[in-house]
Amino acid sequence: MELAEKLRRLRSAESVRRGLWRTLTQHEVIHAMRQEIGVSLSQAYLSQLENGRRTHLTNATREALARFYHVQPGYLMSDPPGGASAPLSPASAGAPDAPASPDAELAALWARLSAAPEPARLARLLDWLLRLSPAELAALERHMEDAASE
Repeated sequence: MELAEKLRRLRSAESVRRGLWRTLTQHEVIHAMRQEIGVSLSQAYLSQLENGRRTHLTNATREALARFYHVQPGYLMSDPPGGASAPLSPASAGAPDAPASPDAELAALWARLSAAPEPARLARLLDWLLRLSPAELAALERHMEDAASE
């Protein structure tokens, strides 16, 4: 995956993480970065990165975007042709096989959600699942098990 696509997906996933049901604008990202981590980028620069007109980041920009989007800096590079990378968060970077704690499990889940083609859609489905009663959830699980065994 190219850097530009990763940045667009991360912006969409960050919107979900913040509880929004729309994608943050580039202006909102720039403002939030300034407020939350004290780093200033221009909207024009972010736009060039997200549209592929700029393909390389300075180390300072890579570090700032990684902190803001909660991923490892190494994720913010284009993958080699045919390769893929997961947006490991700092919490999950040390545990590639099995998460060691609930926080690591959430970080691993967040990484998978961030890399998904439609993170907002998955977040809406997760929200729907969280609203189910225990009985409804059990019925849904039974239905899924029955469908899997057919």
